[in-house]
Amino acid sequence: MKKTLIILNLLTVGVMLLFATGCGGGNESAGGQSTTAETKDASESVGTIDTTVTASPRSKSEFLQLANGLCRRATANQLTEVLQYAKEHEDEGLPEAELGVKAYRNAVAPKLPARIEEIRALGAPKGYEKQVETVLDSIVRVLNAPDRSMFRELHRSSKVALRYGLGQCSA
Repeated sequence: MKKTLIILNLLTVGVMLLFATGCGGGNESAGGQSTTAETKDASESVGTIDTTVTASPRSKSEFLQLANGLCRRATANQLTEVLQYAKEHEDEGLPEAELGVKAYRNAVAPKLPARIEEIRALGAPKGYEKQVETVLDSIVRVLNAPDRSMFRELHRSSKVALRYGLGQCSA
């Protein structure tokens, strides 16, 4: 039980970082590329993830409303799923941080490629394609991150998403 509370605290801090970080700098890629990502705990690759976004006639406001709504629905049970995974595997004797990474990789990461595809399908407002691609690329970087730097990439993904107004769509 104590280990579950510690994991809950770690994940709560992680979620706070994801959704409450301020806007600011960071190292973003140029955006819009096909990237192969694989989960680090699972043995199978998630395949090639195309982050190229085409322009749509939607306004920026309409796009942000649709994309954030899509992401909000997709992440509604995310924390619960991570905690459930962590609780089910706490007897493996892993350090809390390692168990937190493993829980994220198994409960959340496999769903991210579908979320990227849903955002791509919306199309970006004309002139904002590169910004949306940068957000999607940041999610792919989380999938590709080694375990030791995954939480750092989650933080960066959050900052990139917030900068564009897609706070609900960070990894």
